[in-house]
Amino acid sequence: IGSSAEEKLTESLGVEKFSSDIAPVTYLEELAAQEHGTRLTNKSDLKESESTTADKIFTEIQQLLGTKIITPLIEVKLHKNEPEDLIIPTSHFDLQLSRLASTVFHIKNSPTELNPKAMALQVEEVQQGLQLAQLQISLLPQLREANAEIKDILDQEDQWVTMAQDAAAVIQNKQAQLQLITDYCKQREMTKMMMDQLTAELHIMKISPQESCFKEVKRLCCFQRRVEENRVTLGELLMTHAKICLHLNRLDQETAKIEQSILLEMWRALETNVEKHLYHANVHSHYINTLLTNLHSLQEHVNLLWSDLKAKRSLPIKWSCKEAQIVMELNAEIEAARQQYLHLQQLSEELLHGSQWKRELEEINNKLKEIKNVLCLADELLLSQTKNSSNPIMEKIITVIRDGLAWAKQMESGIEGRRKWVHILPEDVHWQLSDLKKIQSEVMARQGLLESLVEEVTELLPQLDQAQEVPFVHISLEHLEELSKFTTDKLSKAIKELESGLQMREKLSEQMADLDSWIVVYLQTEVSRCAKSEPISYSDLDHKVCQVQKRLAEGKKQAAICEGLLMKSKDIAVELSVTENCQLFDKIRKLQEEINNIINHEKAQKEEMDQLIKTVQSRKNTFVSIEKSLRQMSVEMSRLRLPIKKDALQLLKPLKLLLLEHKSQVDCLIPWTPQEQVKEINYVILELQNKIASIEMKSRDHENYLNIKQVLGILKENLQHQINLTRENSMVEKYKICHSLLIQFSLMKGLHEQASYDLELISADLLPSQLTAEQQRLKETEDIVDTWEITLFNNLSFIELSVLKELDLESMRNSTQDFLSKTLRELQRTSLLKPNQVTVDKEYQRFLSVKKVVELQMRAFQVLEQKKGSNKRRQYNKLMDLKNSILNECDSKMGAMLKTRDCLRSYTLAVNKAVQFLQDKEVSLLPLQGSTGPCCERIEETQHTLASLQHQFQAYIEELQKQAVVLTSLSCQRVGQLQERILSQLLVRMSTLLAQGHIQLENLHRCAEQHRNHTKSRDEILKRVANSADRLLQQTSQKVTCLADCTDQEERLTALSEELESIMKCMENMREWCSEMSCRGGREAAVTTIWRWVSRLYRCVHKLTERSKQRIAEWLEIANSVRKPNKYVLKIHNCVINNPDKMEVQEELWRVSDGI
Repeated sequence: IGSSAEEKLTESLGVEKFSSDIAPVTYLEELAAQEHGTRLTNKSDLKESESTTADKIFTEIQQLLGTKIITPLIEVKLHKNEPEDLIIPTSHFDLQLSRLASTVFHIKNSPTELNPKAMALQVEEVQQGLQLAQLQISLLPQLREANAEIKDILDQEDQWVTMAQDAAAVIQNKQAQLQLITDYCKQREMTKMMMDQLTAELHIMKISPQESCFKEVKRLCCFQRRVEENRVTLGELLMTHAKICLHLNRLDQETAKIEQSILLEMWRALETNVEKHLYHANVHSHYINTLLTNLHSLQEHVNLLWSDLKAKRSLPIKWSCKEAQIVMELNAEIEAARQQYLHLQQLSEELLHGSQWKRELEEINNKLKEIKNVLCLADELLLSQTKNSSNPIMEKIITVIRDGLAWAKQMESGIEGRRKWVHILPEDVHWQLSDLKKIQSEVMARQGLLESLVEEVTELLPQLDQAQEVPFVHISLEHLEELSKFTTDKLSKAIKELESGLQMREKLSEQMADLDSWIVVYLQTEVSRCAKSEPISYSDLDHKVCQVQKRLAEGKKQAAICEGLLMKSKDIAVELSVTENCQLFDKIRKLQEEINNIINHEKAQKEEMDQLIKTVQSRKNTFVSIEKSLRQMSVEMSRLRLPIKKDALQLLKPLKLLLLEHKSQVDCLIPWTPQEQVKEINYVILELQNKIASIEMKSRDHENYLNIKQVLGILKENLQHQINLTRENSMVEKYKICHSLLIQFSLMKGLHEQASYDLELISADLLPSQLTAEQQRLKETEDIVDTWEITLFNNLSFIELSVLKELDLESMRNSTQDFLSKTLRELQRTSLLKPNQVTVDKEYQRFLSVKKVVELQMRAFQVLEQKKGSNKRRQYNKLMDLKNSILNECDSKMGAMLKTRDCLRSYTLAVNKAVQFLQDKEVSLLPLQGSTGPCCERIEETQHTLASLQHQFQAYIEELQKQAVVLTSLSCQRVGQLQERILSQLLVRMSTLLAQGHIQLENLHRCAEQHRNHTKSRDEILKRVANSADRLLQQTSQKVTCLADCTDQEERLTALSEELESIMKCMENMREWCSEMSCRGGREAAVTTIWRWVSRLYRCVHKLTERSKQRIAEWLEIANSVRKPNKYVLKIHNCVINNPDKMEVQEELWRVSDGI
C-alpha cells in the first residue's frame, strides 16, 4: 500500500493509543448508539449513566471499540476489487495508448514512399494520433477530479505526454520527407519537360538548318551552352534522389533508380547528339573554308596565267624558240591547274553532296564556274597563240616535249591531291597505295620513254639550228628530266607517307575492332547474367562486389584506350574527307559512349552493392540490438520478485511500448533477415508481451495480498505497542486497553483469513519455497496473536477484579440490560447493503465487534456478580437470554455476510473474466503490433474468433446474471443498477468489438483477394519475363552473316523491346496496398527482383537493338560499295568492246580507277 494508506492507518491507530476522548468515526457512532446511545440522540440516558463508575468505564471502552481500525484497511486493500472498478476503462486507456504507440512506431519505421499522397496519409495518420494524445492529456485532470482513486489512469499521464512528443517528432520527420518527395516529383517532371523541350529544339535544328554553315556552328554553340546551363535542373534532381533514396522501400528504390538511369541516358544522348552535330558542323565549316581558300588560290593562279597569256599578244607573230618555251610552260601550268580544278571540283561535290548550306554552295559553285571559264578562255587563247616551227623535226620535238611537260605537271598536281587525302579504311588505303604504285610504274615507264626520247633527239640535233634550236632543246629536255625526277621523288615520298598512314589506320581499325568485340562480349555476358533471375544472396555480396570491381577496372582500361583512339583520330582528321572524318568521330564517340555507359552501369552496380552491404550490416546491427534488448527485458522480468509489487508493475509499462517499437523495427528487417530469425524474434516479442499481460492481469491479486500482508504487519506492531502499554498505565487504563486488544484480535483473525484466501489465489504464481515461506509467516503471525490473546485473557482476570470490585452490581445489571436490549433491537433491524465488498466487510466487522463487546460486557457482569453474589437468577437468566440472542443474531448476520462476500467475490470474478475476455478478443482481432505474416493467414483465425465471440460472450453474460441473482442480502435496487451499468458497458464494448472485427475481416478478405490477383499477375509476368529472357538468349547465340540476318535480328529485338515495355507497364499497376510491413514485405521484395530483372533485360535489348541497327547501316554501306565497282566494271567492259585501241582502254581504266 502507498504512503497515503500508511498515514491513514497510523492516524487511525494513533487514536487508539492516545486519544480516548476523541469521538469515534464512521461505524463507532452507530456502535455507541447501540450500546448507550450517542450524544446526539440519547443525552438524557448518558446523564443517568454517568452517575456511576461502571457507566464511565464501559462507556469509554465502548467508544474505543469498533471497526475504526479495520475500516480504512479494508478501503485500502479493496479499492480495486469492486465490479464497477473493473468496468472503468483503465485497460481501455492502456489499450488506446498501446495502439497509438504501435501506429506511431509503425509510421516512424515505415520507409518513405515515392508518392506524395501516400506520404501525406502517413503524416495525417500520425497527426490524428497526436490529436488523440493531446485530447487524453487534457482529459486527465477531469478524470483526476472525478475518479481520484483510479491511479492507473493517472499514472499514464507521463506516457501520454511522451507519446505526444514522439508523435510530434515523427510528424516533423515525415513532413520533411514529404517535402523531399514533393520536390523530387516536381524536379522530375521539370527535368522531363526540359529534356523533351531541348530534344525537340535539336530536332528542329536538324531539319531546319541555317543557310550558312558558319551560322549553324554559332547556333549549335549557343544551344550547347543552354544544355550545360540546364544541367543544374538535373543536378538538383540527382541531389534530391540521393537524399531520399536511402529512406525508400526496395521497390521504390528500384523504380527511382530506373527512372534516374533513363533520365541520365537521355541526358547523355542529348549531350552526345549536340556534340556530334556541332562537330559535324565544325568539320564542314573547316573543310568549306579550306576548299574556298584553295579555290581562291587556284583562281588567283589561273588569273595570273590568263594575264600572262594576254600579255603575249604584244609579242611578234613569227615563231621563235623563246616563244615556244613560254607556250610550253604555260600549257603545262594550265594542265596542272585544270587537274587541280578537277580535284577541287570532286572535293566540292563530295563536301556539298546533299548539303543544305545554300550560301557556301552558291559561293563554291561560282568560284568553280569562274575558274572553269578562265581555263576555257586560257585554252582558246593559248591555242590561238601557238605557232608551228618551219622545221618539221623541230615541230615534232616540241610536240613531244610539250606533251611530256603537261603530263609531268598534271601528274605532280594529281600526286599532291592524292597525298593530301587518305581514306580511313585500311582496305581503301590499300587501293590508294596500289593506285600510287601503278602511277609509279607509269612514271617509271614515262622515264624510260624520256630516256629514249633524249637519245632520239640527240641523234636529230645535227639537223637543227645549232645557234637557237639546239640550246632550246637541251634546256627543255633538262627541265623535263628535272620535273620527271621531282615527280618521281614526290611520288616515292607519297607512297612512304601512305604506307605509314596505312599502318596507323590498320592499328586504329584493329583497336576499334577490339573495343567493339569487348563491348559485344560484355553485352553477351550481361545477357547471360540477366537471363537468370537470381535473388540477391546477402552472403555472397562481397564476391559480387569483387566481380563488379573487376568489370569496372576493365571498363576504365578500355575507356583509356578509346580516349587514345580519339586523340589519334584528331591527328589524322586533316587527311580524311569530310564524310570519313565525321564517320570516324561518330564511331569512336559511339564506342566511347557505350564504354562509358558500361562503366556507369558497373559504377551503379557497385554503389548498389556497397549500399546493400551497408544496409544489410545496419539491419544486422539492428537485429542484434533488438535481441540484446529482448534478452535484457527477459532478465529484468525474471528478476521480478513475486508477489508483484505495484512499483514493479509501473516499470513494465515502458517495456510494453518498447516491445511495440521493436515489433515495428522487426517488420523493417523482413527483406534483409532470414525468415526463420524473424519468426523467432517475433515469437520472443509475443512471449514477452503475453508475459507482461499475464503479470498485469495477476497483479491485482498480488497487490491485494501484499496490501493485506502490510496491514497485518502494521497491526502487529501496533498491537505490540498497546500490549506494552498494559504494563505502564493504571488499572483502569489497562482494563480499557485489554478490552480494545481483545476486539482487535478477533478482527485481526478475520484479516488473517482474508490474507490466507488472497495467498491461495496467487499460490500458482509463486515458487513452492515462496508459498511455504509466505504461509509460514502468516502462521507465525496468527500464532503470535493467539498467544497474545491467551496472555491478555489471563491478565484480564486479575485486572478486572481490581477494576470491578468497587462497582455497584445493580447499576451494572441495569446498564448491561439496557445495552443488550438496544443492541438486539439494532441487530434485528433489516438493512440492505450496497453491492460493495468494502461495505460487506465493514458490516461483517461490525457484527464481529458487537459480538465481542457483548461477550466482554457479559464477562464483566458475571465476574462482578460472582464476586459480590446475587440471588436474582431470573434477571440473570434474562440477561443470558439477551446475550445468547445477540450472539445468535451476530453469528447469523456474520454467516450471511460471509456468504454475501463469497457471492460478491464470485460476481466480481465473473465481471473480471468478462472484461478480460473482451480484452483478449480485442487483442486477437485487432493485434496491437499488427500481423506477423501475410494478412491472408489471419482470415481463418479471425473468422473463427468472430464466429465464437457472440456465443462465448453470451456465456459470460449468463454467468453474470446467475451471480447477480444470489446477491439477496444486498439492495435489490442497487444490485439491479450495478448489473444494468455493467451489462450495458459490456454490451457496448462487445458491439464495438464485433463491428471492428467485421471491418477487420473485410480488410483481410480484401487484402487476400488483392494478394491472389497480385500473385496471379506476378506469375504471368514471370512467365513472360522468362520467355523474353530465353528469346534474348537465342538472339545473342545466333550468328549474323548477312544483311537479311541483321534485319531479321533487329525486327526480333524490336518486338522483344516492345514486349518488355508492355511488361513494365503491367508492373507499374502492381502497386502495394497493404500497410502491414510483415504482409507487404515479401511481395515488395519479389516485385523488386522482377523489376531489376526486367530493367536489366530491357537495357540489354536496347543496347543490342542499337548495335543491330548499326550493323544494318554497315551492311548497307558494304552493299553500296559493292554495287559501285560493279558499275565501273560494266563501264570498262563496254569500253573494251567498243574501243579496240589498247591505249584508249588503258586510259579509260585509269580514269575508272580514279573514280573508284
